Amino acid sequence: MFTGRLESSNFDFKKRISRHKKKEGLQTKSNILYYYRGRRIEIDHVASDNETKLMVSCKNRSTVSAYWRTVSYIVDSINVLELKKRIFGIKNARLYVKVQPKYSQKIKELFEKYNNPINTEIIIQ
Repeated sequence: MFTGRLESSNFDFKKRISRHKKKEGLQTKSNILYYYRGRRIEIDHVASDNETKLMVSCKNRSTVSAYWRTVSYIVDSINVLELKKRIFGIKNARLYVKVQPKYSQKIKELFEKYNNPINTEIIIQ
């Protein structure tokens, strides 16, 4: 069942990340839609300065109640982000994931040990 609250919560999270990138001095374009081989692909944010482009993906999983589902979703999101990097030729990426507070520290520790893809940073909030 769809509830507007979840979408609103994710929208607020994406907006907060976009403001954060602007504070870092990066120009940010948000909610970019591309069509690739007949499929619609959305990129949450592309932040750039004169030298670097950074693809940013924001995932709000603060309503997911199962720890293993949250971890599985993060791994899937990393794989999708890597695919998008290759398709669009962007070398650097960040994945921001908002999780339930009770899982936050445990998931941070897990992904500190995780073999992250090159030039991809995972930030758990």
